[in-house]
Amino acid sequence: MAVVIWRGDSQAVAQITRVTLSGSVNQSSDVGFTIGNKTLIVESPGETRSGLLQAAEDAWNDSEVAEFAEITATYGVDESGEPYLDLEADEPGKPFTVTVSGLYPVIDVDPIQEATPGTNEVQSFYFTSTRTGGTYTITQNFGSGDETSDAIAWNGNLTAIKAKMVSGMASVTEDNVTITGAGTMANPYVITYSGSLGNRNLAELTVNTGSLTAAAEVEISVVQNIGDNAPTVWMMSYRKQDAYGGSGGSSQITVTVDGVSSTIDTMQFMTLAFWQSKFTKTISNFKTQTLSDNTGSEIGCVVFSVFEDNTISCQIDYGSSGTLLTHVAAEKIQQHGNSSGANEHQFVHGYDDGASASRTYTFEGQTTTSISSTGSLKSVLEALSNIGSGDITVHVPASAGTLADPMVIVEFGNAMANSNEGLITVSVGTAPSALANGGGLLNEIHRIIVRGDGGTFTLDAGGTPTGNLSYAIAAAALETAIDGLSEIGSGNSSVTGSGTDASPFYVEYVSGKAGTNVPTLVSDVTNLTLAVGSEVTTVTAGDPGTPKAWSVELIGATGGTWSVKVLGKTASGLAYNASSATVQTAVQALSSVGSGNMTVTGSDGGPYTFTAAGSLSGQDLADPVAENKLLTGTASPTATVTETTASTGPEHVDEPLNYSTGSLPSNSDTLVLTNSNRSMRYGLDALASVTLAELIIHSSYTGEIGLPVYDADGEYFQYRGRSFEVGATVVSIGEGDGPGSSLMRLDLKAVQSTINVFNTGSPANDGEKALVLFGTHASNVLNVTKGSVEVAPTEGSSSTLATVRTGFLEDQESDVDLRMNAGVTLTNLYLSGGQVEIHSDTTVLEAHNTNVLLIEGGHADIDLFNSVLDWRTTDEVTNLTAKDSVVDCSKDPRQKDFNSGNVIELFGSSTELRDPLGTLPSGVDIRKNLGTETIITAGGKLIQVT
Repeated sequence: MAVVIWRGDSQAVAQITRVTLSGSVNQSSDVGFTIGNKTLIVESPGETRSGLLQAAEDAWNDSEVAEFAEITATYGVDESGEPYLDLEADEPGKPFTVTVSGLYPVIDVDPIQEATPGTNEVQSFYFTSTRTGGTYTITQNFGSGDETSDAIAWNGNLTAIKAKMVSGMASVTEDNVTITGAGTMANPYVITYSGSLGNRNLAELTVNTGSLTAAAEVEISVVQNIGDNAPTVWMMSYRKQDAYGGSGGSSQITVTVDGVSSTIDTMQFMTLAFWQSKFTKTISNFKTQTLSDNTGSEIGCVVFSVFEDNTISCQIDYGSSGTLLTHVAAEKIQQHGNSSGANEHQFVHGYDDGASASRTYTFEGQTTTSISSTGSLKSVLEALSNIGSGDITVHVPASAGTLADPMVIVEFGNAMANSNEGLITVSVGTAPSALANGGGLLNEIHRIIVRGDGGTFTLDAGGTPTGNLSYAIAAAALETAIDGLSEIGSGNSSVTGSGTDASPFYVEYVSGKAGTNVPTLVSDVTNLTLAVGSEVTTVTAGDPGTPKAWSVELIGATGGTWSVKVLGKTASGLAYNASSATVQTAVQALSSVGSGNMTVTGSDGGPYTFTAAGSLSGQDLADPVAENKLLTGTASPTATVTETTASTGPEHVDEPLNYSTGSLPSNSDTLVLTNSNRSMRYGLDALASVTLAELIIHSSYTGEIGLPVYDADGEYFQYRGRSFEVGATVVSIGEGDGPGSSLMRLDLKAVQSTINVFNTGSPANDGEKALVLFGTHASNVLNVTKGSVEVAPTEGSSSTLATVRTGFLEDQESDVDLRMNAGVTLTNLYLSGGQVEIHSDTTVLEAHNTNVLLIEGGHADIDLFNSVLDWRTTDEVTNLTAKDSVVDCSKDPRQKDFNSGNVIELFGSSTELRDPLGTLPSGVDIRKNLGTETIITAGGKLIQVT
């Protein structure tokens, strides 16, 4: 058939393998990428295939393991949206093999119910009267019957109250109650339940006050004074002189309100924001105006009213220079709470731009004569028939100086005092505005609260007191009693209310005492008694909220154990088929969970439902984390590995373009490797089913066939196929000129082959021969003339050679270096030179001028002629004949197997049997048939010689 020449010149193409995933993915979905016997484990960062493959990309490209480092991983998404991972060889033409699989059965942890926050119960209580002595206790049912605190002293502080609750109530701890407040109606004790008592709807507590004592009292206070409707009316002003007129002064003003000083400039002086910052009550009717006098000086005025009585002073700050201030003032026109009543105050503007200097003013339908300055305002207003002489006062700013037409405050007094007047209007210019409405004096009002539950009290206004008044007196009876006081008088009081904290008595002084300053009432409670009561309120009802819950499912597990981390602590050693009760016990034993704080339900082996309970109910808890690495069963996810671009190149046996025919060799072809250094390294099994007529490898071929034990860079043990697999009836190696190949690994499969080795190159790697052979046909023949040859070196491999012959080309002693390992089945060996190492049984071993190393195997007949036998095997040697040879037993101290009836025959004067250690058994039949100087050393043992 055809003669095919190996060319090895095709274009190199990088392999690309695509990995996709299917099946369940979560944080326990570890995936293993395996090359050879090394696995890159990638832990899933979440619950998506894309996330897992992206993590694989990072892990792969960060790996320093040599097998992975020569491949680049790239994450992508295809047209349908499915994620993938492409693996591409960095060296085109160098193939790789990767397997991908999930490593363990998956444990799927999914939230099935989100938590809604629970609400802690809050209860409050206060004492209905002022305590003066004794003790009290607190009783509450937390679900297992009433629990009562130890006795609490009447004046015990918050720490003492909590301590007595903790010491007396089994359910209360330092950590599950917080107490604030003072125990009064205005500031009750507030108990907030948390921790083990949190998020629970609790029974309302009771306060046992029977052992407390209290002081009865009648509380009297003034809630309305007669002048409370009179606000303070302020007029603030400054005078600022042009820098070229006058001297002295500053652009800064120091304002002092109730002793607190601020240094400001004139712009701030005219703003509501500045003045409001100095008062606690709201400023009303804030008005400003700025005018200039005939000297060019600027006069600024600020007016407002406020229901607050303060002290204000203003002064020039001489600490800086600039536009000159010559005057600044603060004037209180009316004081808040004035007992003489509230006069009407109105602000009237002076001349400003846009207003005619000549104008008239109208008050309640009557109009004044025309004037050109507010300086004449008092006279023209009092000339009206509805305003009498002396009924108004005109207040001019203290800083007005020579201002011809100043802004002013008009105050209604005298006959018009304490009355709400109509607003003055002006014919042109800015209209006047009300600063403070006038009004009469208010009626004084007293508030009375009676705190007692028995006995009597009296009241007086500075003179003779009332008679004894019942603690439960009604409003009408109290009114009669107050009217009976000489300082008040009949019909001069009006009383409403019931005298309690919730509904006090209000005493308004009317008729003859209307608008007058009345003496404040004084009580005598000598005969008034009071028992201490309490009021308890549930401020906030406790609510457990909705507990968070998770489904925990073991997918595909058939054995092993698993663990689960809950809130930072791990329950481990859980059987794959554990009951929910077993899992719950393990989870509740965790210090991060605690008894009763998480339930586990479900079937043996799951799915389980984990539900937060107790103190964990309603909390937004972190998800449990399951550990699956000790489980066995069906792993997930499932990986699909697809070679999208096949590796090929000049070293590929499976590439047709590397052959002279453009196609792979077929049966009965002759394949020739000659005049080339193009190696055959990959796709070595492509011709495994082909039987060649002949495989010819000339000495002119110096490429390598197969792969060494370690990758070419020596970084990892070779995981790819290492031997060229091909059947050949005849194999001819090493004919012709050339150094020959230094690495040839041939697996001739089960084809009957005659292998003729004429020469090989020197071995490329230490510990390996240049030619490594495998072949299992029972009739195989190996003929070696020269070269380095080994048969079946790999542990566990096997080969068969029916006949082995060695010869020599130039040097009978060293031309052949042949090793036949333990996996070789040998029959007949005819050796004529070289170094031959044998590890298996032989039937016939005939050696001429050969160094034979007998490592293992039993041997029926050994015939040595001018040879050296290094006898190390402990298997049986049946018959041994040596002529002019050396039989050396000295290198292996183990006992040799040479049974009774077996014979050693020695011929020739130069024959030696060396056994200094006595490894041959006593009584061996050794026959010296020829020669006289045979040396037999028996190590002190008796050797029969005939």
